[in-house]
Amino acid sequence: MSQYRENKLQEVRPGNSFANFTPNHESQEKVCDLLMALVEQLVANQEVIAGERHPFADASLLFVYGAPGRGKTHLVEAFINELRLRAPNVYKRMVLSRGNFYYDYQTSENPYFDAPIVVIDDMFHNKMNVSELRPNAEIQTFMKFIGDLYDRRRLVLVTSNFSLIEGGIMQRVREVDTVGRIISRAVEVLSHCGEFRLEGPDYREIIAAKSKAGGISLKLGKF
Repeated sequence: MSQYRENKLQEVRPGNSFANFTPNHESQEKVCDLLMALVEQLVANQEVIAGERHPFADASLLFVYGAPGRGKTHLVEAFINELRLRAPNVYKRMVLSRGNFYYDYQTSENPYFDAPIVVIDDMFHNKMNVSELRPNAEIQTFMKFIGDLYDRRRLVLVTSNFSLIEGGIMQRVREVDTVGRIISRAVEVLSHCGEFRLEGPDYREIIAAKSKAGGISLKLGKF
């Protein structure tokens, strides 16, 4: 397949796994369980996913949101690492977009080519709230994304600080999509997976508190 020019799979930290994810809230445990179950489905159908141009009958969107420090990126990386280890041929057909979502659709009508599985980590990461999403820029980009997801029957996992439905991105889409075409498609693709909020304390604050109590502790990477 053609390669997405900004695929960030190589940036995924290999140490992040479901096993070492410590939920601090029931919502985190729920999303962790959902992603583990999704991995099992993908592993069980890896031959079809690896061999078919459009392996999924319908487009699906799993949208996970919450404030920083609730485990969004850890869970995304655990999902990717699990597939890398257990279904390498599926992993090869994945795309990870991180920090470039807006530019993806500014540079190409189909930035993810024929990848059936797309992970978008931290959508609209540079915005402080949804009111900053411009109708002729970020909202138009999001509408292109929904259309692309729907037409190419992708499975897409998105994380964001903002909600999608309640007072979130779709509220801004309604201001632009007066016909309702994109809204209808978004409802359909969400029905196959859904939107989930991660709650609980900021884990970085928990780590900081432990560090103060226990002194200096270095985590070394691989050299």
